[in-house]
Amino acid sequence: MKLVIAEKPALGKDIALAIPGKSEFGDGFITVSDYTVTWAVGHLVELVDPTEGEKWTLSNLPLYWSPWPVQPSKRTLKQFNVIKKLLQQCESVIHAGDPDDEGQLIVDEILDLCGNTKPVYRLSTNDNNHAVIRKALNQLKPNEQFVAEGQAALARSISDLLFGMNLTRFYTIAGGGNLVSVGRVQTPTLGLVVQRDYEIENHIVKSYYQLMITVTGGKGTSVQLMYVINKETDPVDENGHITDPVFYENLIAGLQQRSGLLQVTHKLEKKSAPLPFNLTKLQTTANKAFGFSTAKTLKLTQSLRDKHKAITYNRTDCQYLNDEHFNDAPELIQQVQSNLSKTFSNLSTDKKPRCFNSANVSAHHAIIPTLKEIKMSDLSADEAKIYELIATYYLVQFMPPAEIDKTTASIQLDNHCFTATSSQVINPSWKTVLGIKEKDEPGFISKIPNGSYPADLTEHEILQKETKPPARYTEASLTTDMTSVAKYCNDPKIKQILINKDDGKKGENGSIGTVATRSDIVEKLIDRGFIERKKKQIISTALGRQFYNYLPETVKSIDITAYWWLVQEEIKAGKQPKESLINSVLQTVQAVIAQGAESVPQFQGGKAGKGKKPASEWKKDTCPDCGQAIHFIESVKKPFWGHVDRDSQCQTRFNDVKGKPAKWVQRPIDETYPCPACGNGYLQRRESKKKRGNFFWGCSNWKNGCKHIAWDDKGKPQR
Repeated sequence: MKLVIAEKPALGKDIALAIPGKSEFGDGFITVSDYTVTWAVGHLVELVDPTEGEKWTLSNLPLYWSPWPVQPSKRTLKQFNVIKKLLQQCESVIHAGDPDDEGQLIVDEILDLCGNTKPVYRLSTNDNNHAVIRKALNQLKPNEQFVAEGQAALARSISDLLFGMNLTRFYTIAGGGNLVSVGRVQTPTLGLVVQRDYEIENHIVKSYYQLMITVTGGKGTSVQLMYVINKETDPVDENGHITDPVFYENLIAGLQQRSGLLQVTHKLEKKSAPLPFNLTKLQTTANKAFGFSTAKTLKLTQSLRDKHKAITYNRTDCQYLNDEHFNDAPELIQQVQSNLSKTFSNLSTDKKPRCFNSANVSAHHAIIPTLKEIKMSDLSADEAKIYELIATYYLVQFMPPAEIDKTTASIQLDNHCFTATSSQVINPSWKTVLGIKEKDEPGFISKIPNGSYPADLTEHEILQKETKPPARYTEASLTTDMTSVAKYCNDPKIKQILINKDDGKKGENGSIGTVATRSDIVEKLIDRGFIERKKKQIISTALGRQFYNYLPETVKSIDITAYWWLVQEEIKAGKQPKESLINSVLQTVQAVIAQGAESVPQFQGGKAGKGKKPASEWKKDTCPDCGQAIHFIESVKKPFWGHVDRDSQCQTRFNDVKGKPAKWVQRPIDETYPCPACGNGYLQRRESKKKRGNFFWGCSNWKNGCKHIAWDDKGKPQR
């Protein structure tokens, strides 16, 4: 038997469907022909902190283990055991992780922890198309050729934990006990907000000037034009502005040529619809349109994907689709319109839209709807908004380009250029569907035909303008800036390294973080009290500024990501072991700690410390069910007691009664309907928290990993 291990259930099921033969479904795997296809659910193996739950102390820092201990994630232990058992039965293994370093690691770490000795082959595909999968199954390569990529991802994972865990504990303890966290991406992101706020608050308003002239042609036709600054010869400041109005006064007074030919040129611009969404683009669009936080949009897409099967993989950084997806377009267009109960005009599949380009697809393609029939009434109001947004952006790919008449009028006087532009929408096409309006109304020059017209200078005006500070960050603009943070780097070498890191990634240009982590990072900064939301704006707090300003450059600089990437590339190429990065990070951590706690100020203010005490100050007790540590949690709604180890299989919670845990009364299990998925539990009727009055049935064995859900059919689980 050949065992295929996919990174995700969706890909695993598509691989099984691509293999000729009858499929037999097991618990966590599918058997077809002489293949058994199983899958991970992201990382099934996790790095372990052996000191979890112990008192934080300076004396045991830095924490470091070699090799760093790992364990199966308790959250997905059942699936890990499924794979472990199948590995004992198979003759060979086909590694079907995503074709990137993280995908390589996800399957490799399972094989390593299970002690696999069977031969392993690599399946390289980022496409769920069955024909493409069948082709890839005939082009397998030895997995040894790719192991170094997984080692690079492991080096980064260990380094991130080593860096964040030790420095968070060091600064929290030394800084007075309020929880202050450090992270390779988190801390530079805080820096973006702090620096932006300083720019705004320290902005000095400066005046600058623009010169406008009016030229008049035949029949008294007048056109207003603006002087085009020559940055090579004109006295401009660092922003390219003219700050002395006398320059313009002298220019007008010294003009020898007061007449010339007004050149009018029309150009028809055809603008294609914006590409389908990646996660970042979707988050920023939803933030602007609905005010959704990036974390909320991520959660909604996860529900649309996992619960409703309505959209494709959501944590993608790509806005393109494979060429093969175009074959599904006619059917998908019809299904999506049916789901939305809308008919879009001018949709055509006669020509392949620009989004279908396999060369631009990374590990995952853009987020688009699936072929599944969806009842919008089954979605929550917010899920429906996100689904319609994704669906609409897919459908407009098949609409003709918007047509805009771009008109330019210009005149040369004594080698000085004066110009004006105007835009007029001829065919709005997809712009109407997306509600996009042109910022400027078409000007008078749009009515002037192409040609050259004699004109005389009749008037001039010197306009005074004032510089404006940059806008406050919103979640949309902050996450967007995280995709191109290299533009703020003053060191040209570091800037280029960051750009090179994202080579081939459309929409990422010198980035920090990933599409899957950026929303979590923003939420963590808010949770720590470093930044706060004020309506739609993101603003740094006093604590955030104090903490960021104190940290050394070796801890807060975006240079860290650039340097780590260089070493990772060496690891991928087999030129260095993974320890080369880990040891370098350990040295940085040791150098920071060696400076001594006495040099660290007391960090106060913001939200730090409110219900977020360091582990050393947690009020603890013991769970009577499992014997593991539980601690008091100051929840916003109602305080309670929960497990210190949040991934513990025992998830019993307790009410707080006079500072002591009191066990919640558990409802008796109704054994009327055995679970058809696991066979060990019973289906229990539950009311939806999002839609009161709507019911579903879930397995009582959920603590042990059974995720089976059935919809309610008149008080019984739907079969």
